[in-house]
Amino acid sequence: MKKKLHFLKKFSYSIILTLLIFGVSIMKSDNVLPSYLFGIEHLDKIVHLFMYFTLTSAILLEGYISKSITLRVSNIMILIFAILYGGILELIQGVSNCGRSFDFIDIIANSIGTISAYTIFILYKTELVVFKPIKYLLNIKNN
Repeated sequence: MKKKLHFLKKFSYSIILTLLIFGVSIMKSDNVLPSYLFGIEHLDKIVHLFMYFTLTSAILLEGYISKSITLRVSNIMILIFAILYGGILELIQGVSNCGRSFDFIDIIANSIGTISAYTIFILYKTELVVFKPIKYLLNIKNN
């Protein structure tokens, strides 16, 4: 029980984001942004990309800060999880009667967001790219 609570505490933002994405994904389409808004065509694809970029970033950063994710294999498992999660949610949309439909382009947008977050995280970890705001936040969290 104590391990489960520790896991929930370490990955609280990731869990909340996962649940939010699930909720938005099964919500009736009338309550979600249209695909064309503010003059931006296919805005929903940009939203998909952003949601999965944020989710993957949160999981990787929380794992890195808590020192729970250290092996490259763990990072790749997170990458696979996020892509599969997006695919499964798309399949659920296709078979449920929530007014949503399966869209393969959404899976591609989800995957691009996930792979982008993973790539930036790896570049950051190998110190090929330095993000001063992230270094600042990590120093606050570790002190």
